[in-house]
Amino acid sequence: MKTALLAAALASFATAQSGLTADFTSDRTSGPSPLHVAFYDTSHSSAPGGVLAWAWDFDEDGVPDSSLQNPTWNYPNCGDYDVTLTVFDAMHPPATLQRAPYIRTDLCFANFVPQATRRLTVQFLDRSSVAASTWSWDLDGD
Repeated sequence: MKTALLAAALASFATAQSGLTADFTSDRTSGPSPLHVAFYDTSHSSAPGGVLAWAWDFDEDGVPDSSLQNPTWNYPNCGDYDVTLTVFDAMHPPATLQRAPYIRTDLCFANFVPQATRRLTVQFLDRSSVAASTWSWDLDGD
């Protein structure tokens, strides 16, 4: 009975690990811009030669930005960014993984303090978590 269970578990593991799977991680996923991020390939291939090539898209334009296994990328502006990795081996069709959004720069949490300065006049003071360069106030709820 134990031998049969062990054989079934090993067969299941071998089946789950066959093929080509794209996967990655990074040293950070958020922070202030410019944000320097190191990416690490954790893809798997059951082909004898393993994963042979990588195509990373960091700026969401559909064009590979790096063919390194473990590249770095600099995000100069604030925003949310998708990251896509496509991997290739000698036996299987390419495998692609897109994480959206994966990188977030300059997370800003709006906050303000109303301050009455004189009758019927209110001054709003920006207390956002990241210094804003533009503001869009909706004071009448429309």
